Amino acid sequence: MIAPIVWPHTVLGYSYTATEVPYGSLDISLLAAGEISIIITAPQQEQLGRLHLLRRLFYHNKDYQWSACRNWHQAVLLEVERGIRFWSNTDYRDLEAGILYRHPLSSSSSSSSSSTSSHRSSSRASSFQQSNRRYFCLDFNRDNCHHAGSHDAKIGSVTQNVEHFCAACWRKDHEAREHRETASACPYRK
Repeated sequence: MIAPIVWPHTVLGYSYTATEVPYGSLDISLLAAGEISIIITAPQQEQLGRLHLLRRLFYHNKDYQWSACRNWHQAVLLEVERGIRFWSNTDYRDLEAGILYRHPLSSSSSSSSSSTSSHRSSSRASSFQQSNRRYFCLDFNRDNCHHAGSHDAKIGSVTQNVEHFCAACWRKDHEAREHRETASACPYRK
């Protein structure tokens, strides 16, 4: 069931952009301005869904290339529009794994005024780049996987080899710990 939604580039004020801007050329400021314009008048469920999506987008922009972040945001909007996902479903891990994890910020593209922050960013990006070809099994983390070890699974629309390790630890510090995301051993357990 296709349910057309409003896209952020379609509501930008002409006086601020001086031209029609295609979605693929939005920077984070214009995308946020468009999203906020939509949120102001959207129904409550859509407001909450878009706010959650926008918040995640800002966090992802600190760790991943902007083009990948924009592609991830676009994929979420497309799934909502196609009726595959609803605004109430704010679990985007499948799309994050399929789109974002292969595009971390390089240490040269992250800028920081603090040398401590810069060192932290570059060492995190460096350690992530060494292991960015690993994918976690979403079913394992939900305690619903019937496989004994690594296996193939769909991530987005791509079949990848997935492993059994904690999704929360992988997203937070890029360490593959053997517990489930829901386990009491997880320091990031919700």
